[in-house]
Amino acid sequence: MASSRIERAGSGERHARPDTPPRQSRRDPTTQVGRALAHLGIEHIGAYSPQARGRSERLNRTVQGRLVNELHLAGITTRGGANAYLTEQFIADYDEEFAHPPADPTSAFVPLHGVELDGILCEQDARTVGQDNVVTFDEIPLQLAKQPGRRTCAGLRVTVRRDVHGLLSVWHGARCFGRYDSHGQPLPLARPKNARAHLPQEPRSAARPGPTIPRHRRRTRPRLPIGPRE
Repeated sequence: MASSRIERAGSGERHARPDTPPRQSRRDPTTQVGRALAHLGIEHIGAYSPQARGRSERLNRTVQGRLVNELHLAGITTRGGANAYLTEQFIADYDEEFAHPPADPTSAFVPLHGVELDGILCEQDARTVGQDNVVTFDEIPLQLAKQPGRRTCAGLRVTVRRDVHGLLSVWHGARCFGRYDSHGQPLPLARPKNARAHLPQEPRSAARPGPTIPRHRRRTRPRLPIGPRE
């Protein structure tokens, strides 16, 4: 997932607040969308007024009515064809008819500087590793391999991620314990930067002898006789 800019703020209906999780997960007061927005520094602007809610309702009515009819008239029945019609025709026609110049021409987007969106725009949930080194996520068992420097991962608190492609991964801080497909089958991990450290290295060429620097002898002076103290 690649992008170069993100919005500073986003609006939405107050009944779909990103900081109100489902009833079964009230331990964490933040939803997946709210966590991603907070991580990216995007402010969520709730639609609390009737005027603000009316704008979103009119947009939904246009999309649910006009767009569906246009897809039907164009003979589009697949998801790929609908996405292509959206980007190539519908959005341009919609902006041409309804768009207005903003009161403030300043761009509401800020550049991304080395942000890895794959680790943010995904589903995340905390789990505790079982005694058999297995993490269960959405009824999918994820078997952890032996981790270097650890006898076992049992009882460890980890984070399970599921990206937009359905691939799963188990993380402990910034360290990835394993990657899996949508059925829980292990996938090969990316090789670290020092992955060749355990391989035999080619012998290095002997260093060339440098110029000999003469060592200066320490100058010695004759010791003066020490007489009796008065």
